[in-house]
Amino acid sequence: MRNIFGSALLAAGLTATLTACGGSDDGASSTTSSTMSSKTASASSSSTSSKPTPTGPTPGATVDAKAWADTSDKALKAEKSYRISEVSTADSGTTTGAMVRGAGDRVDLMAEMPGEGGLRYIDGNAYIQSPELPGKWIKFDKTSTNPEVKNFLEGVRRDVDGDEDINVLAAGKVTFVGDEAEGKHYKAQAPADQFYEDEVDEDSETEQGGPVDRKADKAKLKDRTVDIDVWLDAKNRPVKVKTDSTGLSGLGLSAKTSDVVFVSTTTYSGWGESVKIEVPPAAATVSADALSGQGQA
Repeated sequence: MRNIFGSALLAAGLTATLTACGGSDDGASSTTSSTMSSKTASASSSSTSSKPTPTGPTPGATVDAKAWADTSDKALKAEKSYRISEVSTADSGTTTGAMVRGAGDRVDLMAEMPGEGGLRYIDGNAYIQSPELPGKWIKFDKTSTNPEVKNFLEGVRRDVDGDEDINVLAAGKVTFVGDEAEGKHYKAQAPADQFYEDEVDEDSETEQGGPVDRKADKAKLKDRTVDIDVWLDAKNRPVKVKTDSTGLSGLGLSAKTSDVVFVSTTTYSGWGESVKIEVPPAAATVSADALSGQGQA
C-alpha cells in the first residue's frame, strides 16, 4: 500500500509544474531540529533483531480484521521514532526515511529516493527536493491559502496519519499464517476498490496525463481483492509489509498502471533510535507560493 513516504514521489509532478516558471528564495525558513533520545545500543539491537515471536492464533484461522488492524496501528503510533525502507516495482530505487513523534499530535518525517528527490515534513510544513530544481528545496507553508499548496499538504498529512491504509486492512479478510523468523505472519485479502481509493488520489493521472475516471475504475475492481502480507513483532509493531496487487493487471483501468498494479515491500526498524530532521537552510529554500504565483502571472 501507499505509505507515508509516497508523497515524496507524488510531489514530482507538482514540483515540475511550479519550477517551469522559475522561483526565488522566500528567506523565511530557519534551521530547527526534532531529535529523539537514543536508547542504549543493546536495547536497540534487541528491538530490531529477527526472532520468532509468541504464537498467535492457530495457523489458517481467520482473525477480526478491524481489531487486528487497530492493534497494529496503535502499536506503531505509540513509537516515538522509527525508520522505514521501501522497495517497489513502481519505483526506480529504494525509498528510505524516518519518522519522529513530538509533543501533542506533531509528527515529523523525512524520506529520500536517490535520483528522485526528498521530502521533509516538519511541524506541518513540507519541503520537497527535486532534480527539477537542483540545490533547492520547495517549501509548502501550512499558512498558505494557495489551493495547490493546501491540497498537497493535506495529502502529506493523510499519509502521515496512515488511516487510509488501516481502513483498507480492516475491511479485508485476515488470516494468521503462522510464527516465522520475521514475526507473526498475517495475510490480508483487502477489497480492491478500497485499495484503489487509497492509492489513486486527486492528483493521479492517466498514462497520457489526462484525468482519471475513478468511478469507472472502481466499478471494474468490484469483488476483487489485493494480497497484503504483514509480519508483526512481539509488540504488534509491523516488521515487514508486502503488498501484491498484480492480480489487478489487464483490467483496462484509466489510472496509471504503476499507481495500481505493483509489488512493494516495506520494512520497519530502528525503534526509538535518535533521529534528526532539520528544516532546510533559508538560502536553499524556495517558496511554493512564489513559484505558483509566477505561474499564474
